[in-house]
Amino acid sequence: MGFTVYYRSTEPLESDKAAQIRFALRAANEGRTWLSCEPAHLFLDQEDGHLLGGSKPNFTPHPDDVASAEAEGLPDGTLMDVLRILCDISEEHGVDWEFSHDHDPGAIGSIRQGTPDSRLVGELEQISELGSLLEELESEFETELLQETGDDDFDDENESPSKRNQRKDDDNDPPILKLFPGDS
Repeated sequence: MGFTVYYRSTEPLESDKAAQIRFALRAANEGRTWLSCEPAHLFLDQEDGHLLGGSKPNFTPHPDDVASAEAEGLPDGTLMDVLRILCDISEEHGVDWEFSHDHDPGAIGSIRQGTPDSRLVGELEQISELGSLLEELESEFETELLQETGDDDFDDENESPSKRNQRKDDDNDPPILKLFPGDS
């Protein structure tokens, strides 16, 4: 499932100022591994002169990527780091941002003169916490599976497809978290 947080300048910008902001974003992204989230970046120029960008949180990074990031010895870049970077850009370059995401058609908040509104901070904190919750659920599932099977090999090639499917959804209950209207 893809999920992206978008940010758009509230006003059109001249090309020179847009180029300065792009350069400032690239510089601000340095020094982090960006394992937990894509760095702040802008898409191609918009016809209307607004800047538009997006960052996708990575709720379940691959173990190889985690090991590689840890070996770099740099701090991990998170969605909250993207927020801080865009606040700094807003203050330094006089650009305000409006935020949205894939699963909410309206604005979820904004940054004005370098300051994020409280609604935006709350929304992004909740999105960030989702990664921790998913990690906990995955860990609990693996622990339960280990206890049930007594086997730590979750990818047994000799296991029948029906057994694998049963393990993926052993209770056929509705989802615990209702993410979208109409889900059952």
